[in-house]
Amino acid sequence: MKNVIKIALIAAFSLTCLSSCFQAPTEMGYLGENIYLKGADTMPVTIGSKARSDIAWLDNSTQPCHFEIVSVKKENADGTLTANDQFMQTFPVMLWKTPYDYLTDKTVEQVLAKISEEQKAPIIINEVNGQLIALETTSEIEGLEDGDVYHVDVMITNSKGSKLLEDYAIIKFTASGEATDYYLREITNGISIVADDPDGNGTPYNYFPFYDQQDQTANTADFDVWLAALRAGVGNDGTPGYYETKKGQKVLMRDHLRKVSNEPTTGIVFKFKFVDDNGDVFTPSDYTTYSEGTQSYIDYATGRVDTDEWMELSFPITPWPVNADLRSYLKGKVNDNFDNLDVEALKKANLAGEIPYNTKWSDKTFASMTQWYVRLRSMIVFYEPGTYEMWVEVPFTTAK
Repeated sequence: MKNVIKIALIAAFSLTCLSSCFQAPTEMGYLGENIYLKGADTMPVTIGSKARSDIAWLDNSTQPCHFEIVSVKKENADGTLTANDQFMQTFPVMLWKTPYDYLTDKTVEQVLAKISEEQKAPIIINEVNGQLIALETTSEIEGLEDGDVYHVDVMITNSKGSKLLEDYAIIKFTASGEATDYYLREITNGISIVADDPDGNGTPYNYFPFYDQQDQTANTADFDVWLAALRAGVGNDGTPGYYETKKGQKVLMRDHLRKVSNEPTTGIVFKFKFVDDNGDVFTPSDYTTYSEGTQSYIDYATGRVDTDEWMELSFPITPWPVNADLRSYLKGKVNDNFDNLDVEALKKANLAGEIPYNTKWSDKTFASMTQWYVRLRSMIVFYEPGTYEMWVEVPFTTAK
């Protein structure tokens, strides 16, 4: 019995000791030891253009977290770092106050009501998720040159406390002359044929016997060579122009895009047309978005004017389109006859495998054709205000 009492007393003493020795934490939460910016090791930024990084890896830190840029330092030739206080200054920039809706914001007045001029630093950070955003006002930084590398230090704070994240991001700047006017990821110029139930299952199909694809996303082999030719203006004078592939092949340049004016000084005018091999224009007033469920530059414009030569779209602010990931689908008139399509030449080239990135269609498919039209899929974001002209040449056709 004495042993039982002794054990009980020891247990009681132990519990008393534990309770008296335990001290409740004065700080709640957790701030991770391995917080970093996800994505590439170096964030590329073209001077004068917008760019976004990935978001932060929080390492299980208690949320919400608050991010703040505390220093932007230039990496010198000897490896030392020098703070550039210009990155902490603010400059006027046009920003969206409320989200743009391409379905309802159809007038200049509706768009302008959603934007405002604000004072922002050239490099800002999303205070919640740690994403870095470079604004067009990097062009205001005096002495910023092609190839400059900068290190960004960030302070993160949550309920646990604060921590300085040195070298949170490394930014490499490139010259503004190369890509601030527009950023192009794809142009796929084609002919679409509607085949009436070629497989006998009651379903008509759209086929693309001509499919001239230049696609950065799909990593088409000569995209960089083709883009250099596009920027150089190969064939822009209306005469045939050729570029040379990496394998030494001479290829006719069928896609053209150029900036023709710095007016308007804010916003954009985008002029587009489909042409045949003779340079004759498919009627611009016939151009529409490809189909239900797709979008095009038409849907993201506040104005449209059709002339004999161009479809002219306008929008009061850049970058445009507002949706930087827009894959635009445009098409011309749907034709019920084939008087102005050289079907035999198209069929021969298709079946001979002479058209890159293209499937060979059967005789049965060609025999079941009921309609056809020209078509363009593209991804382009325009950053600089002004007027741009774009046209694509569609072979095997005659514009009427």
